Amino acid sequence: MADRIEMIRLRCCRGATNSTDISIDKDKPFILIYGENGTGKSTIIDAIDMVCNGTCGSLDSRSSASVKEHVPAIGSKATDVEVEIVVNGASWRAKLKGSRVVGSGPEPRPAVCILRRSQLQRLVEAQPAARYKELARFIDVAGVEASEQALKDAIRDAYASAESESRSRQEADGALRTLWKAEGAPGQSSGSYLDWAAEKSAADTTVLQDVAKQLEGLLKCIARTVSALDAASKAHIYKKEMVSERQIALDYADAMQGISGLASIGLSELLEEVNRYIALATNLSLCPLCEQPVVAEDIRIEISNRLNRMSQYRVAGQRVRNSQLALESAEKVAAQFRAYFVEEAVALAQFAFSPQLDQYLPAGIHASDYALLTSSNFEVEKAILKQARLLTGCLDCERDNFEQLRNSVQRDLSQFHAIRIQYKRLSDATDGWRLANELHLRLKRAHVIVHRERIQYSQAILDAVSSECSRLYSRIHPGERLGMDRLRLDENLRGSLHQDGNFEGIDSVPPQAFFSESHLDTLGFCFWLAVAKHTSKGQTIVALDDVFGSADSAHIMRIIELLMEECDAFNQVLVTTHSRAWRDAHRYDPALANKTHVIELGRWKRSRGIRPQRTIVAIEDLVCKLEETPFDLESIAGTAEILLGQVLDHLTLLYRLRVPRSLDGDYVLGDLARWITTIAKQLKVRQPRRNPDGEPIFPVDEEEIPIGPFLEGITSMTYLRNQVGRRFDARGAHILEVDVKAFANLTVELARLLVCIRCGEPACQIKGWYFTCSCNELKMEPLELV
Repeated sequence: MADRIEMIRLRCCRGATNSTDISIDKDKPFILIYGENGTGKSTIIDAIDMVCNGTCGSLDSRSSASVKEHVPAIGSKATDVEVEIVVNGASWRAKLKGSRVVGSGPEPRPAVCILRRSQLQRLVEAQPAARYKELARFIDVAGVEASEQALKDAIRDAYASAESESRSRQEADGALRTLWKAEGAPGQSSGSYLDWAAEKSAADTTVLQDVAKQLEGLLKCIARTVSALDAASKAHIYKKEMVSERQIALDYADAMQGISGLASIGLSELLEEVNRYIALATNLSLCPLCEQPVVAEDIRIEISNRLNRMSQYRVAGQRVRNSQLALESAEKVAAQFRAYFVEEAVALAQFAFSPQLDQYLPAGIHASDYALLTSSNFEVEKAILKQARLLTGCLDCERDNFEQLRNSVQRDLSQFHAIRIQYKRLSDATDGWRLANELHLRLKRAHVIVHRERIQYSQAILDAVSSECSRLYSRIHPGERLGMDRLRLDENLRGSLHQDGNFEGIDSVPPQAFFSESHLDTLGFCFWLAVAKHTSKGQTIVALDDVFGSADSAHIMRIIELLMEECDAFNQVLVTTHSRAWRDAHRYDPALANKTHVIELGRWKRSRGIRPQRTIVAIEDLVCKLEETPFDLESIAGTAEILLGQVLDHLTLLYRLRVPRSLDGDYVLGDLARWITTIAKQLKVRQPRRNPDGEPIFPVDEEEIPIGPFLEGITSMTYLRNQVGRRFDARGAHILEVDVKAFANLTVELARLLVCIRCGEPACQIKGWYFTCSCNELKMEPLELV
């Protein structure tokens, strides 16, 4: 079963100020939505667009419109908007979330293609790029275009990479030439610098690295040993100063008056000790030395008096003690620094006389001269100190030479490193440039292939579309010397579509320059319909939103006939229009009425919103009116006249009767009736016999029904014969009710007889010796009049 819309529900969406349900007959492939301007036709199409395509429809092409502000109905908020469509029992919904349309429902959504007046103008009048954009989703090569763009980006990147590698190669080559010239340009040939660089970059620099490391270590050892020698020398000088200070203190004490200077110092110290002892003894009654009775207080007073008289001895004694302590400390520090210096000198000797540095030592320095240091024999201290000082001094004098030698070796290493880096950079850049250049060429070839295939694929579609467009266009404009020649893509521009038309025998002309507005509109419509037909594969719903405003009545009728012929190529066709000719054609033509569901929209008011009301097709309308009470003679007569006119006009056109017609294709019922009587007796239809429920009886048995009696019965009516050359007017004809009722009933029976019950089409397709409907159940004879 075709995927057809059977229900549209709108709430607070644009013109639908209230909740609106629009029921659609899914058994009819063609849906006509008729209404005057401002009744809500575009709102209905926009609602379908929101649900199926996730866009806001006609508002998307209006720069001054805001989705958030103008999609909601007046007085509503964006959160109030809700749209739903039902297709074959499945439901899809759409709401607004800010300025975005958010949909829900099973995937995939129904496929819907919509053509609006603004799109129609862009299809024929816009620039080639805008025209292509309108059709881009039909010619679905977005993935190929994305791949093509990715190839273009990759080509640009590969070219940039090749250029970068080329620059890097040039820079490395220039750097190697500079290094080669700084070396004295050995070889002096044009290519020798590369051989020189290759040789240098392959050289083993392990020995130089070891020498540089040893020289750096030697310089550090020299610096540490010189520092240790300086510290030891300072410590030795300080010790000598402390010896001199002690001797001065002793000489000062020895020169003092008294028993002797040193003895007086000893006595004063003894008295201080006794004084401390007495101070600690609480019950002293005997002398601690001679054990004679004593008075402790008297002894304390005596000792204090004597100590007061000997204060200068006490000061001298303290000076001697302090100088002794300072000397002892200086001797200890001097010994430590001397040992540290010897330790560093031994390490220096071991480092200096290593095999790696032996060739770089001054000629006067030999390991044999410093055997004590290299053997670590510390028993002969003075000899060791002498050798340590001598070696330190000699090497310290050569420190600048060692530094220059180290710098020279490091420069050599840096040069080797620079040559190696630049040579590798040159090699890598050459390989990188070669690969990038090859990739660039391959990508360009791939891009040419993809571009050519996309153009050929798209052009094949456009060629097929052009052919179909020309066929459709000639169907609307038969005998007119204008049309579509070709649609072509611009190979040099992405997404640029050109139209070539023909006009009065001149080919390859731009239609925009020669076609009228109406011809451009129908050209755009045929173009769009051909593309939709080609790409839909019969699985799409198409909707035309009031797109034929410039066409006249003759072309409108051809467009209607064309759409009815083409509607089977789609799941469903929806057309909105404000043209009464569209509505009347589908209402009164039995062939159209059986395939069409007509929805008529009432006048819009904010309080009631969109008002859908089903338009009753002419046969049903006439049947209903015949059953109404009181009998509306004028309305029934007018409706029957229009329906009969459609039936008779169909027969006159089918058998090519020369009925006088005006330029707009209008006719007079009396004229049609007079001409149809000439063929009435020859016409008959064959169709399967049916049961009371309308189903064919099996095995199929056809019944043959002459059309003549129906036509003769209608055309024989007195009042109808009097309508030759003018319109019927029931108000002034003094016609009886029974005559009008008979006329209407015969018209209904004739209309039903000429339309197939199964497919709803009249027998107008030639097959063998008769006309048949699309399902081949209804047949009408003869094919040719005798």
